[in-house]
Amino acid sequence: MLIYKIMKIRSLLYIMVGVAMAACKPEIDEFSPNQGSADFTKYIALGNTYVAGYADGDVGMTSQNYAFPNILAGQFKLVGG
Repeated sequence: MLIYKIMKIRSLLYIMVGVAMAACKPEIDEFSPNQGSADFTKYIALGNTYVAGYADGDVGMTSQNYAFPNILAGQFKLVGG
């Protein structure tokens, strides 16, 4: 009988948590990039094969597109770099 009561309380708790989560409406603020006081007009990346875009035993255009310096440069363009 005690196990039945514990399971009943547990299932009610799960239902209450589910209802509470369904009732929440998140507020998401739009993000607008801003450079602040930083100057992003020049960017230099120094490093090893990861910086060069070395992937699958080759340095090719596709792997260079996914190298992190290229990704960072794309982000810097959003703020006037």
